[in-house]
Amino acid sequence: MILKGILDPTLNEFNWNYKKILLNKEPYHLKDTVTIGIIDSGIDITNPYLKDKIVQGRSFVSSAYTKDDTGHGTQIFGILDNLIKGANYKFYKVMDNEITNSLNLVKAIIAAVDDGVDIINISLGIYKNSQTESDQIIINSFKKAINYARNNNVLIVASAGNNGLNMDEYPHIIHLPSDLEYVINVGSSDKHNDLTSYTNYGKNVNIIAPSGEWIAKDDKILFSEMIITYGKESSFLKNNPNYNGIPKGLVLSYGTSLAPPQVAAAFAVVIDKYKNLSIDEYKSIVFENSSEISHNTTKYKEIRIVY
Repeated sequence: MILKGILDPTLNEFNWNYKKILLNKEPYHLKDTVTIGIIDSGIDITNPYLKDKIVQGRSFVSSAYTKDDTGHGTQIFGILDNLIKGANYKFYKVMDNEITNSLNLVKAIIAAVDDGVDIINISLGIYKNSQTESDQIIINSFKKAINYARNNNVLIVASAGNNGLNMDEYPHIIHLPSDLEYVINVGSSDKHNDLTSYTNYGKNVNIIAPSGEWIAKDDKILFSEMIITYGKESSFLKNNPNYNGIPKGLVLSYGTSLAPPQVAAAFAVVIDKYKNLSIDEYKSIVFENSSEISHNTTKYKEIRIVY
């Protein structure tokens, strides 16, 4: 059976973010080996779009298997797989039934570095209070893991958070790991060149990516505001009267979680094109290639893949 690809013209209503980021080009084919570590909920190898793909993974939760129970990690992979081709992937399961343990996340970062990945994608986060002693211990643990990654020239991209907060107004609240130094903090933009209603924002957000929005009008969900990726079929969306019949194995979604893999893909391209640069040099290239949007009086860089 021939599967309909996400960039198929018949799905243009939902693949707008890919077209925008790729500047209407095809996905970039890597010429060399770039390895991306996805720290998330695992991967659904039963998804028809993952057939014949080599999957390597480790679990840091009670289950020894990297099977994706929530579909979240599979969505992250789907975005990467439709922006770049030929990357190697390693999956680190730290989320079980949408619950993330701080220690497991720290362990996974260290493990990914030890496994030799080039980029770590973390599309999840935990809030901690820097003025609380117990939370400060956790924050310091994350800092050590992030420094370990940086010292090994490993890039970390992470989601800014889904609570619609101006984090500048909460100086003692830290969204881990995205708010920490050396992590590329990624927020979300919508289809209309503005920040989404749900994305956290503020001075710590380094870059944004178009990640869809939940909008209802006249009691109907505007599915065209969302983006399409691999994933588990949502019974809520499937049973909605104005659902547009997305092929099996694909799902419509939105959220800051979908922003980091778009940025990770851009970094994979520059790593492939420009060998042996420093993290800061790679960041400069990616940021220079980006576009710009404004929210109120603040300007944000929006990711683009240029090749």
